[in-house]
This record gives sequence, C-alpha cells and structure tokens, in this order.
Amino acid sequence: MRLAQCVAIDCNPTIEQVSVTKLRLWSAPQTILVATNLSDELTILPPAITQARQSSARILLAHVVSRPSCVEVPRSPLQRSTSRLSEARMLLDRIARQLRWVGITCDPVVLNGIPEVEISRLAMTRGVDRLIVTFEDNPDLTASRNRTFAERILPAMEIPVCVIGRRMSLSSPNGSHGKNVTLAVSLNSDCQAPLRFASRLAQETHANLKVLHIFDRKHSDLNTSVLNPVEVASQLPLETWREAGLMCPAEVTVRHGDPAKRF
Repeated sequence: MRLAQCVAIDCNPTIEQVSVTKLRLWSAPQTILVATNLSDELTILPPAITQARQSSARILLAHVVSRPSCVEVPRSPLQRSTSRLSEARMLLDRIARQLRWVGITCDPVVLNGIPEVEISRLAMTRGVDRLIVTFEDNPDLTASRNRTFAERILPAMEIPVCVIGRRMSLSSPNGSHGKNVTLAVSLNSDCQAPLRFASRLAQETHANLKVLHIFDRKHSDLNTSVLNPVEVASQLPLETWREAGLMCPAEVTVRHGDPAKRF
C-alpha cells in the first residue's frame, strides 16, 4: 500500500544535511568506482555495466595488491611486488577492454597497500560518486578480524556503496534490473539522508521505494505498535517523507524476525 504522507512527523536531524547536488550525483553518478579482486569478474561486471549505462557514467576500475604475507615463496620484496603489480595490471587491462568494448569509458588503476585505505583515498581524490564491490566467496579469514573487504570498506566511505551479494546472478528473478529500491531503517537512528538518497535513486531508475523496518523477535516485549506501518512512517522525517512520495511510489513495510533473513 501507499501511505499518506501526512502520517509522518518532523524529526530533528542529527546528521549533516546532504546537498541537492550531491544527492543528484549519488543517484545519477558521473564516476563509478568498481573495486575488483580480479576473481569476481562475472559477478561484478553486469551490475557495473547496468549502473554505468543508466547515467552514462565512466568507470574507474581498481584493484589493490595487498602487502605480501610472510608465507609466500622466498623472493626479494621488490621481486614479489613487481610481479604481483604486473600481473594485476594485465588482468585489469583485459577487464577494462571489455568495458570499453560495450561502450563504457573505463580507466584501470592498480594500487598497492591496504585495500580499504587505498580505495577510500582513491574515491576522494578522483571525485567518485558511487562504489561497487562484491562479497568475496573465500575471504581471507586471517585479515582484519575475519571481516570481508566489503565489511571493512563500508565505514570508510563517504559515498553510496553498492555491495553485490554472493547469491546475485544473471538468473535471479530481476536480473540486474531492480524494480524496487528498499531502504532498511532503524527507529533508533536518523534516516533523513538515506531516505532522500533512496527516493532520488528510485526516481532515476523508475523504481518503487520500499521503506522496510524489521522488528526483532528479541524485543517482543516492547510496545507492539511499532509493528504498524503507520507508526513507523510517523517516525520518519516529515518533509523528507513527503518529498519521497512526490518523487516515486513509496510505501512502508514492517516485518518481524531476524533482520538478516527477513531482508
């Protein structure tokens, strides 16, 4: 259902306002940074091509050669670094040629260092509007407290990050063309900027906006009124929720259970 915008009340924002210009670039990016591990080509390229075509964006294709571990075959540090960088450049150049072949401007960049640090720095220096990454199938469980690269990079980024899940494939029901933009919200945090971005993204992609709140079973002793979509909508920022309804079909959906499974 589509809820009337008058059910929302105004909430004082607790985060910095995002400019209209920045929101426009986030929803219709001019430069998309695609961070690849060189083994996720079949997973990351289809959504990258789709998103780049939507706004005629250029792709900055990046790979970070991590610092060599102590278990590698004994060679001088310079030999190891040069070999790894050369191999990465060849593979990245090949992927970049595929993107250019389908009509997308692409610049390959090979970096050396800590992936989340180098990717964040590259995004800032090159004026990137969106980042695309994938979850690794076999992440290095010895690195960064067992977190995947996607989990490590999210806190470091100041732009929207599109994370391609492990189950994403071209045989999925919607393929890489989503008809809905889902914004998962917590009633304990300010969602003004995410809501503004989500509504503009839905408008740009001609999609519907679904604002989703998941009521955790662990808190079933709380007031059950939070399970009501109208109650959830009443805690969204008034003006932003009204604006979202003008930009695209918007609705609030409430579910209960484990957020990871229900989402």
